[in-house]
Amino acid sequence: MRCNVFLRDWTLKTVGLVYIALPTVVYAIGMLRPWIGIPAAAFMLAALAVSIQTMRKGQGETADEGLTISIWALVAFACIAVLWCILCGQGALCIQMWDWFSRNATFRDLITHEWPVIYPNQDGAALSFYLGHWLPTAVIGRSVMLLTGSLDKAWAIGNVCLGLWTAAGVFIVMLLLLRQLRVRSALVMFMVVAVLILFYGSGHVGRWFLLWKNGTVHLGPWSVLFQFTSNNALLAWVFHQTVVPWIATLLLLDGERSFPYAVFVVALVPLCGVFPAVGLAWVLAALLAVAAFKALMGRTFGSFVESLTTLPNLVGILVVVPLVAAFLLTNTAAGEVQPAWVGVHPKMYFVHRWLLFVACEVGFYALVLLRWGRKSVLYWAAFSFLLFCPLLKVGSACDFCMRSSIPALFLVMVLVLEYLLHAERRRWLSKVLLVFLLLMAGWEVGQDMANTIKVTCQRRAASKTLACDPLYTYDQDFSKFKVRKPRDRLMIEFSSNILCRKPEETFFFRYLAKRNGKGN
Repeated sequence: MRCNVFLRDWTLKTVGLVYIALPTVVYAIGMLRPWIGIPAAAFMLAALAVSIQTMRKGQGETADEGLTISIWALVAFACIAVLWCILCGQGALCIQMWDWFSRNATFRDLITHEWPVIYPNQDGAALSFYLGHWLPTAVIGRSVMLLTGSLDKAWAIGNVCLGLWTAAGVFIVMLLLLRQLRVRSALVMFMVVAVLILFYGSGHVGRWFLLWKNGTVHLGPWSVLFQFTSNNALLAWVFHQTVVPWIATLLLLDGERSFPYAVFVVALVPLCGVFPAVGLAWVLAALLAVAAFKALMGRTFGSFVESLTTLPNLVGILVVVPLVAAFLLTNTAAGEVQPAWVGVHPKMYFVHRWLLFVACEVGFYALVLLRWGRKSVLYWAAFSFLLFCPLLKVGSACDFCMRSSIPALFLVMVLVLEYLLHAERRRWLSKVLLVFLLLMAGWEVGQDMANTIKVTCQRRAASKTLACDPLYTYDQDFSKFKVRKPRDRLMIEFSSNILCRKPEETFFFRYLAKRNGKGN
């Protein structure tokens, strides 16, 4: 007996909005002075309530305004979300990527230290990073720590909660994606989820080019100067910058119906990742620019402005953005922005590599979708951002290119799926080409996942740890580390990206941050 449930459109979007809003609410209450944080949290909750009411008013009664799905499929997708997160390192049940030494140290410090986190052994430096994704579960871990006095128990429970929180976000992404694509068949639903897990740009084309040119190539980033990242790698390396931007991107896909809360949605993203927020802001700017032009031509500009000047959007601009920006701007690495071609000689080499990279990574998707998507704002917003984001560099690596592209690459995936599911049947040849590109990308990601399982089994057989946790905490004297050792040098590098060296000189710690007894 099949038992289906109908998940209303506004219900799904409400769950997604609550998920991305909770970290910022926790931040306001936990890190700001009470006379600032409590009213700010109240404004955010009011904005959340108004946004939910707006979503509910726009709810239709047809099947297109929601998702009809069997209970068994819901359970299956929830299990898939949990298994995917485990495979990507959550809970250290599978091998963790080397970036996790920073993730684990950050999460542990949020559990063991008062908020905002101050490091006495780092000359009073403060933790200043995209902390949003950890905050809801760090509250639980810290509560266990204070109640039991046991770090081991707090760390174990906190990690379980973090894994479940991440899996819950991935599960919400799955449901919102299925709702966006208006999928009815259970088989098609599982295929969509498979694409979500295995999606990657057409970087294999770049690897084939290098194989033809040089006779050798390796799996992974093929371009020295730039990099886009697969969905699986994002969840394995930078889950804290991935899940919330994915959900936020899906919440903006209703176009003008999302305008009453769109700015609020984007404002909630930076605490979980500034770079993805930049990419999402680009998408929103494109949607607003086209809507404003249409309103001017149709002499309805007043209604357009009215749809934007809502409580949620005003709270996003006047409350969320200033309070979050004040914290993130204390980061030592903030402000180190430069063109990506600085230091690259000759300049024509850079131009050649840039165009080759974009053409190989997303150019084939853009060409196949052009005739179908040329009138879509989302098409031009996604591919234009992917074209130009490699030209900007923040810090010493290509992090801006890798992370700001998260929303745009996710949009490309949505556009590909919409084309395959809803474009006219006469476009069968382009659909076959897209399926081929997806299969090649899926094969590469599948290899990566298989290698993760293989290494995990090998380390388990050798009784070696699966966790990447050599740093343990940032509250230590890094002058004792040996710069000649690659691992130590890497930890010192990360500390420069995650700390505020002189918090007492910043506006945030002088006037906004809660005093935690450590001198701030």
